[in-house]
Amino acid sequence: MDRWVEPGLPVYRKVAAILEDSIEAGRLRPGTILLEGSLAQIFGLSRTPVKQALSELSDRGKVRRFDGRGFVVGAEGTETADGNGKTARRVRLTAGLLGLDEARPELPRTWAWQRIYETVERELIFHSALGRFRVNEVELARFYKVGRTVAHDVLVQAQSTGLVAKDERLRWYVVPLDEKRVCDLYDLRELVEPKALAASVGRVPPEFLDDMSRRLETALAAYPNVTAAEMDALEHGLHVTCVERGDNREIIEVLKRTRCLFITAKHMLGTQLSYPANEPFMAEHLEIVAAMARGDTATVAERMLAHLKVARPKVIERLAAFRRSFAGSPVPYIG
Repeated sequence: MDRWVEPGLPVYRKVAAILEDSIEAGRLRPGTILLEGSLAQIFGLSRTPVKQALSELSDRGKVRRFDGRGFVVGAEGTETADGNGKTARRVRLTAGLLGLDEARPELPRTWAWQRIYETVERELIFHSALGRFRVNEVELARFYKVGRTVAHDVLVQAQSTGLVAKDERLRWYVVPLDEKRVCDLYDLRELVEPKALAASVGRVPPEFLDDMSRRLETALAAYPNVTAAEMDALEHGLHVTCVERGDNREIIEVLKRTRCLFITAKHMLGTQLSYPANEPFMAEHLEIVAAMARGDTATVAERMLAHLKVARPKVIERLAAFRRSFAGSPVPYIG
């Protein structure tokens, strides 16, 4: 599974995805010791993202801390690879065990389309606030000096988050993010997202919820000295990672098209627009996460609905403020 090629995926999540795939494929067997230094050397990284990846896998029960140093594959009580009662086994970690090319074992950084995606996404969300525009796939490829397939892949990804669509003649266009559409998207979210999140209760590891609470509390205390990337990660943690733990895949797919709403914050706040005087969502998220930790599905659904109702006018005002102040330069593939 190429989960680590998701656009904008942090390096540590790429490492975590590769390790998890290797565990699920049986290449890294239960009881195998994973050392930060060895993995960092294989991936060609520092120890920091490897440590973050192992911590994330530990939170999800894929690995556990080892008494000596590092981690060992499998949750507590997992039978060891050799079945001889030992708690861990030392094997020489190789690129092959991780499903990587032995000749070029370094971490796959990006697909070609990922190299330009964030920049294109920013232009698309800016234009969506201003109206409907044609997007020329050929000019997009020419502007970034990439192949037509790469340009197409960028637009397909943008389509999945509701930024672009195709008209009756199969031409790409930016979908306007006007007040009517914002309200339509929030109507959809209010109908299905509280139920989807409630369905994830009990499926999200307690360690993950604890980590979310810590990060939310840290951001709340530091606000407004929080980066847009940090706030985007906090939004993603609740509205994507937790929601996707639910068991209704159809709802999850529908909700993907509403992600353009929090893409506005990622690209507008702190750059095009100042942060609001009051923190935008951290306290509300903390209430929801606390209810999830208690297993209180009714409160989770209730607080998520309330959170979405509060968020709707904030996004409408954010887009209105952007329209009043934006003075960007035209780009040749949007017009």
